[in-house]
Amino acid sequence: MSRRPIRKLIGLVAVLALVAAACGDDDSSDTQATTAPTATTQASESTAAPETTAAPETTQAPVPTEGVTDDTITVSVVAGFTGLFGEVIEGIYVSGMETWLEDVNARGGVNGREVVLKKVDHQETAEGGIAACQEVLSNGSYTAILVQGTGPQAAAADCLDDAGFTNLVWTADDSFVNSWGSSYTIFPSEEGQGALLADFVSANASPDEKVGVVLLNVPVYTRIGNAFVDRATANGLDVVETVTVEFGQASFTPQLIRMEEAGVTTVAMFVTNEAIQIATDATTIAGFAPDYTGALFEFDFVTQAAPGVLDGATGLRISATVDTPEFAAFQALAAQYERSSVLDGEAFLYYGYGLILEEVLRQAGENPTADSLISGIEGISGFATGVLPPITWGSGDLVGSDGMFPTVCCSDINAWAADGPASSDF
Repeated sequence: MSRRPIRKLIGLVAVLALVAAACGDDDSSDTQATTAPTATTQASESTAAPETTAAPETTQAPVPTEGVTDDTITVSVVAGFTGLFGEVIEGIYVSGMETWLEDVNARGGVNGREVVLKKVDHQETAEGGIAACQEVLSNGSYTAILVQGTGPQAAAADCLDDAGFTNLVWTADDSFVNSWGSSYTIFPSEEGQGALLADFVSANASPDEKVGVVLLNVPVYTRIGNAFVDRATANGLDVVETVTVEFGQASFTPQLIRMEEAGVTTVAMFVTNEAIQIATDATTIAGFAPDYTGALFEFDFVTQAAPGVLDGATGLRISATVDTPEFAAFQALAAQYERSSVLDGEAFLYYGYGLILEEVLRQAGENPTADSLISGIEGISGFATGVLPPITWGSGDLVGSDGMFPTVCCSDINAWAADGPASSDF
């Protein structure tokens, strides 16, 4: 049963309007409990047996845990394997999570069981998120890890939470995170990330800093951006201009002219691929050379598509950068297992998802059950991989980390570079 009262899904209108693709179902089978044979007792030769002897009670064999056999343990991985970012997600899943999967099973699995991963596609739609939830609940999985998406992933995690199915989810907005009882987030909430970025920018701002904010008109971007504005203003930063832009917009010059006229010295962008065009358009405005920061564009695939354009930009990442010893170790493993087609910070993140999943399964114990999964997760404290921020969960504390990695663009391979360890205090 759910660890909180059942509630209807909320926020389904706040999702990306992307084209859905069909999602397949995996077959599953239930193992039936068996009745142990009744023992018989012979009377002793020296003692007369009583006239009647009650048969001992029958003993039921333990009911098997879904997704667990003597040899395997099965986990669903939920992401947008089709849709706008499908090709990117597939590549980093193969290079990241499959590298971890090959390695953990080569090391004997977890508690002696081979780990089996089942890919489940949320199709980048709210409806796809619900379908993904139903697939997880019926495909014979012990738990699930939801590694990508915003609205679809939140819909899937909320559905799983309503079913009382313990799962890990990378992040979600506060309205979900604060109400869940079975869905454990790995990173700060969306609003938490915006507030943390504001602290980071405030700590490095000059006294006369003037901040302009660019919000992509998509719910997750506006949630993070608005949280940034609220915290930045509370911190005393002078936010002088906020503009909204559209997905696929060809030019951002009109909005940037408004910022130049307002005296903006730092542009905080809450966009993804649009960051390249924004920085490019800014160079056409005489005398306008702002610094750049923000969220959701600190991906290597963004900067490597346009080398040099975002040099000097700063921000926060949920995972470590590729100029770290941990990445070098991951790179060697990916090559060893022939999973090195995509070796960037995002594949590294997916490898990190594997590491935290491994620890969760290990903590669930040698005889994993639904209850031991919960106690195992809530027993994880300060778990550090060098890939993700240190993770701590506990009873009533379903958010694994409140920290992020400071980063700067760019390294000599046009990837984001480390600018300090993961932190929640800037």
